[in-house]
Amino acid sequence: MGFWQRVGQVMRSQVSAFRQEMTDPEQLLTQMLHQMELNLIEMRRSLAEAIALHKSTERQLANQKMTAQKWYERAKLALDQQNEIIARESLEHRQAHLTQMQNLEQQLTEQKQVILRIKNQLPVLEQKYSELKGKKSLYVARLKSAIASQQLQEMLDTWNPQGTQQLFERLEEKILTLEAQRELSQPAADPLEQRFLTWEETQQVEATLKELKNPRSLPPE
Repeated sequence: MGFWQRVGQVMRSQVSAFRQEMTDPEQLLTQMLHQMELNLIEMRRSLAEAIALHKSTERQLANQKMTAQKWYERAKLALDQQNEIIARESLEHRQAHLTQMQNLEQQLTEQKQVILRIKNQLPVLEQKYSELKGKKSLYVARLKSAIASQQLQEMLDTWNPQGTQQLFERLEEKILTLEAQRELSQPAADPLEQRFLTWEETQQVEATLKELKNPRSLPPE
């Protein structure tokens, strides 16, 4: 699997983790920072390997050039000695090295493109990593706020006013039932006490009636 395919898989896994672990923003950001750090290590390692491979290819190309030039000089020497057969064989050897040189030059072009891509992407990832690391607390607060807002909206979306009204009605009915049970549980009044209270009320009524029959006892108007 190529380097860029691995990076793509990592980014897709991060998006999947973000969707699945929204309930723990701080843990998610910590995992993202850790994964980005691993990505940076992988990119730096890949860059070092690409540069090392490029230098090795350059050395191979230089050796092929030297060898091709050597067979060219041998072909000239053979012709100077009137030995066309040796000259032709020397040029055939030279041509094989020239072909190898073309392959190596193509490899160098591709390797330069890979190195350039990594060098362009590495600072971007380093900057993103530094920003996320420096603003982790801020991002955690923003994520928690966003999650809380989302949960509140979901609660409002599922809220049923009619069901809430029925809940209040059942609660009020329960309270009335408990109050009635409390009144029934109170001890009954003493009959003698009740008769005495009734007698006192009767005496008050008779006294008032007597005052009304005797106008002179009424208070002046």
